[in-house]
Order: sequence, then structure tokens, then C-alpha cells
Amino acid sequence: MLILTEAKAKHSGPWELATETVTFSASSWASILSNSAFITISLAIAAVCSLSHFCYLLPGSTKGRFLLLSFALVPVVPIFTRARFSAGQQMATDHPVEALRKFYSAKFDAILAGQSTTLEAANAEYERRYHRKPPNGFDKWFEYARNRQSPIIDEFDNINASLEPWWRYSGAELCSNLDAAWHTDGSHLSSFRIADSEFDTDSSGWVGEQIVSALGSAADFPNVQIAINELDEPRLLLPNTELDPTPSIAFYDVSRRPNWDLVASRCDSRPSKVPNDLEHLNTFGLPFVRSPFVEKDLCLHAEYRKMHGFFEFPSTFIYTNSVVPIFSQAKPSTFADILYPSVSFSPAPQL
Repeated sequence: MLILTEAKAKHSGPWELATETVTFSASSWASILSNSAFITISLAIAAVCSLSHFCYLLPGSTKGRFLLLSFALVPVVPIFTRARFSAGQQMATDHPVEALRKFYSAKFDAILAGQSTTLEAANAEYERRYHRKPPNGFDKWFEYARNRQSPIIDEFDNINASLEPWWRYSGAELCSNLDAAWHTDGSHLSSFRIADSEFDTDSSGWVGEQIVSALGSAADFPNVQIAINELDEPRLLLPNTELDPTPSIAFYDVSRRPNWDLVASRCDSRPSKVPNDLEHLNTFGLPFVRSPFVEKDLCLHAEYRKMHGFFEFPSTFIYTNSVVPIFSQAKPSTFADILYPSVSFSPAPQL
């Protein structure tokens, strides 16, 4: 007001200065409150022009004349804010189900678009992701997948995560421990074996027969023998510390009793995180699943203690903390079982 009353305008009187002040203020606030990008930019231009004209009308001797131009940031900042948080604002206005559908559909489409289409590309991508060469027979697997028009070629993250704890041990150590486990009373482990391109299911029962049905032929497999979990519940709780690879093998029966403290004791110091893309998702206080990895991480959800029968009163829970690689069909996040596709729900599953 001091400027309006004391300064003498070059071409007009104080009332024109007052008009430009009102125009600038109204345009600036309207640009901040607008939900339209086009309207925001238009109002910002109007506000900046009004402010420039206001400064032009002031006498050249007016102190702080050019400092007033800094107020141009008021209508301009919303433009950059809108550009930076447009995705977040969209998630805040969409229904959570629709926002999650859009996010994960786009993510899945990107995964499909990035799959390798040649064996050379698949080999290179495997080495880039997992820092080692693909296993023997990878070329046959690639041919098998392409012949069946599999849309997924490069994704081995789940298998890699299951096998990662075992790379530190030698094959001889693991074979010795497996043999000891099979001969331990109450282990509830079956043996599934491929030898000289032939399946051996003598000690793996119906589970082994279902695996054979899914695999079809053993011609392209190396000689291998694995331990199959006979129970529905997972089996392997490895401690967080380095293990002696050759201890005595033992199994512990803790069936029909609460076990949360035991299961959660294997939590590590690297919890999962919600993807940054979803940090602005407004769930309106409802427990929507924003990240499957976070929701499956027991270490982040102490409330699960009272939400699942396995933690409260499992019919069977016989576990080991010995170095014995065991193949199971399901497991909570703190278990070290090696996952393989379940054969329980289909007479002829396809792996």
C-alpha cells in the first residue's frame, strides 16, 4: 500500500496499480487451486504478465522494484509441482483397486515387452541378472519354452532366491546331509531321483508320479536326487548365522502349538519396501495390498501371529535347522525351503 500511495506511476495512476495487484493475486491463487494443467499454465501466464506490468508502472526510483518479480514464483511453482507428482495425484484420486490395476498392469506389460526373443539374448540377460552363466541344458529349456509360446523367458528371481542360501556349500556336503536326513526317523522326506535319463519314483509315491507326469521325459535331465517334503507345512528354518555344513541331522516336532516366536526369530535386517511408485496411493485407511513382497514378509507384520492357523495350531509342523535342501510347495517368508510348483490341485499339472 505504501507503494500504491507514494509512488507516481509513469503512465497511469495508483488505481491501475491496484487493478494489477488484484489481477495478480486472483490469477496466482486460481492457478494453485486449479485441477487442470491447461488452466494452471494459462493463469500462471496471466499472473506473470500482470506482475510485470505492475513493475513497469512503478517509477524507476522505487526501491525493491525488481525484487517484486520474485513473486512470479507463486503461480509458476504449481506447474512444476503438477509435473512432479502427476502420477501420485492420479493415484490419490483413483479408487485404490483401479490405481493398483493400472500400476501392476503397466509393470507386467513392461516385463513382457522386455523378454528375450533369442537364445543369445536370453543367455546374456541371465548372466546380467544372476552374475553366472546359465545352467547346462539352458538351450533345451529355451527351445521348450519358445515352442510352447511362453510369454516369460527371463524371469528366474523366485528360483534364484530359493537356491541362493545353498551356493555356499559344496555338492558333497549337501549329498551327505541329504543321505543322513533320509535315514533319520520322523523326517517325512521322500527321495525323487533321475538317473541315466530314467525317473526313479520308488520312494516318492504319488508326488513323484505327478512330477513325472508334469516333466514328461527325463532324456534331457542330468543325474539328480532331491528331497521332497511329504507334509503340507514347510520344514526348514535356517538360523541367520553361518552354519556348520556337517552337524548331526535332527528334526523337531512342534505340531499343535503356537510357533510365531520360533518362525519370526529368523527375521533378518533387510525388510521389503513398498515400491516408490505407490507411496502416494490413497487407500482410505483400508488394508489394500500395495506390494505382494511387503505383505508376504512376516518380519513386517507381527499381526499375522493371530491371523493364520499355521502360526496358532498347525496339524503338523516338523522342522529342521540343519543344512538339508528340502523341496516344498509353499512356505512363509522366513523359511529356507526350495519352492517348486504344487502338484496337489491338478491331476496333470504343467510346469
